[in-house]
Amino acid sequence: MAMGEYDQHEYERREQTIGDIDSSADERATEFRGSITFEMSESASDLLENFRKLTEDDA
Repeated sequence: MAMGEYDQHEYERREQTIGDIDSSADERATEFRGSITFEMSESASDLLENFRKLTEDDA
């Protein structure tokens, strides 16, 4: 079997698999039950300064 034949077969297999996926499952909304709390110990300016430091480290 030539490499090109394998690639074509793999492409067709993946296309078939993708076609079999039920996309309606992704369209349903997720229901959340519970509560969320946030504790803010830092001011917005402190958070922005931390963000600037993090982005400078990545550069």
